[in-house]
Amino acid sequence: MWEIPSINLIEGVGSNINLDEIKIQVGDLNMLFCPESNSVSLSGNHKIVLGIRPEYVNIEADSALQASIYSTLPSGMETIVKIQLGDLILTSVVFQGKDFTVGETVGVEFTGERCVLFDAETEDYLALGRLEVIAG
Repeated sequence: MWEIPSINLIEGVGSNINLDEIKIQVGDLNMLFCPESNSVSLSGNHKIVLGIRPEYVNIEADSALQASIYSTLPSGMETIVKIQLGDLILTSVVFQGKDFTVGETVGVEFTGERCVLFDAETEDYLALGRLEVIAG
């Protein structure tokens, strides 16, 4: 179940705010998922899995969301970076050939409009969309 090595898979719960927005909670992290492909209707605290490609996990100096560098692998023009965000370990790809120091604190942002939302129990695809971190 959920064996896709090139995608970050995050399990959490989701609930509709309205037809165009879903609040996703993963531990202390609150995110807003805006479906782009179709509307999604979730019941209560619906168990979901969110798929985020490493190129959509950006390390940004100005981001309010902070994480620490878990590991780093420079490989020519790109660096594969594992970051620890609370209890989550996420993979990011940095295309500037930059390296990081393990334990370094960095800002993190999610970009792109092709994050994928799945039903955790049925494993059904629910929607493509964009993701942003929200307070509280």
